[in-house]
Formats: sequence, structure tokens, C-alpha cells
Amino acid sequence: MKIANYLIVALDISLAINQAVMTKRVVSELFNHLVPYFEMNLRPHLMFQVLFKCHQACRLIPQELIDSNLRRVIGCLSYQIMRLGFEYAEDDNLKRVMLSELPQNTRRWRKYIQYHIKRPELTEEQKLKQQEQR
Repeated sequence: MKIANYLIVALDISLAINQAVMTKRVVSELFNHLVPYFEMNLRPHLMFQVLFKCHQACRLIPQELIDSNLRRVIGCLSYQIMRLGFEYAEDDNLKRVMLSELPQNTRRWRKYIQYHIKRPELTEEQKLKQQEQR
């Protein structure tokens, strides 16, 4: 996690000096560094915040600099944020991520702006596991 801390500092610096290319590179490196941590049973809450910060940093990158690799990273970030958000019950942040994924510039997407997050029903094993983690 020490490398992740350095990459977070680099992400802050790239956002402060408005270097979209550097932001793109740091977000990709940070996500690739965190991939092994996604398979662990105990994921710290800090990981959710780091992924959320990376996702919001990707939204600041201009459209002309977004390529196929960055689109893949953004998709993976969104998936991991959704997964961790359901574990930590971060409904407000999940709604923010989902809304940022919608192209709201056209009329046909405006009807999706107001929606609710519906959680799937948990089995008894999953309920017990969730209670143990709290």
C-alpha cells in the first residue's frame, strides 16, 4: 500500500497542475496496483475512497484524451466501486457514480436522472457474513 500512497500523491499533483495525460497514467497505474487487493476478503474502507477519487479524476480528463484503455479502466473502476459500495452501504456515492456514467446532454437520458438503487435480496449466509463484518 506504500506504492498506492505515492500514486495518490501523484494523482493529487496531476489534478492540481491540470495535467490530464499524467492523471490518465497515474489512474491506470494505481488501478493496476490495486487489482490484487480486490480478491482479498478484508478490503479496507480506504480502498473505496481511493477508487472513488480515481473515478472522479477520470471525469476531469477531456473527451479527446480518452482512449480504449482508459475506457476499460473507467469501467473496471465503476464495477469495483459498485461492488464495494454495496458492501459498505454507500448509497449516495453509488448514485453519484451511476449518474456520472449517464450522458445527460440529450433529452432521452433525462428520465433516468431520478432513480433509486435497488439492492438484491441477500441469502441467509450472506446476511450472516455481512453482520460478522460489521
